[in-house]
Amino acid sequence: MKTWILVANSSEAVLYEGENLRTDEMITFVKRFSHQESREKGDELVCDRPGHFKTDHSARSAYEKNDPKDLEAENFARELIATLHLGCNTHEFDHLVLVASPSFLGILQNIFSCKTPALKIDHIAKDYTQLTPGELIIKIREHIFPAE
Repeated sequence: MKTWILVANSSEAVLYEGENLRTDEMITFVKRFSHQESREKGDELVCDRPGHFKTDHSARSAYEKNDPKDLEAENFARELIATLHLGCNTHEFDHLVLVASPSFLGILQNIFSCKTPALKIDHIAKDYTQLTPGELIIKIREHIFPAE
């Protein structure tokens, strides 16, 4: 069973690949992703204050304020999911492990929609982006195979 492991937070991600997570086999590095915009302060991501628009009434209203950091996190998630969709659609893996900080994992889960029926997906709501591959595989095994 070929496994892809995406370890991510809102500003960086690493994609690994492995054959059998139950054995002592190590995972191999595939690709590193970085999203500098997610590291910037929110006020550095916008160029102006919210605009105004005229409503049907005589009152004026401001646009709904969106957090620029949330928008950048979603942009990065879409970039990562595009890579996963490509791999899924070309059957490059049949097991996916998404490891991400809790809020970013929610974004990834909302966007990912591979329709391969045999695809097994595990989710781990932790930010393990700073772990080495050896440390990471130990943590993943603890989450996926806790009784073993």
